[in-house]
Amino acid sequence: MRILRLLGGIIAILIAGIASPHAQDASATYVVSYIEVAPSSTGAAASLLRALRDASRKEAGNSGFEVLQRKGQPQQFAVLEYWNDAKAQASHAAAAGTGAGS
Repeated sequence: MRILRLLGGIIAILIAGIASPHAQDASATYVVSYIEVAPSSTGAAASLLRALRDASRKEAGNSGFEVLQRKGQPQQFAVLEYWNDAKAQASHAAAAGTGAGS
């Protein structure tokens, strides 16, 4: 539990840092996802998540996209997304290659 609280605190700090220039934008949408893979799949998952990050940063309406990998438990990841509005986030979520559209 202590690790989860610490991770939650770190994520909150990172989101605050990403969002501070946009603090007046009430329509912004934030998404935090936690992913855990089999230890033997860590390298492949990290590569896929980096590719997703790079592609997502180029999408219209994206203001931030970060992938974090946990030290000591490298098979655990956190994905932080910041979108200008819910429509941009919904377009991303529905796109081919992001899961829902595949």
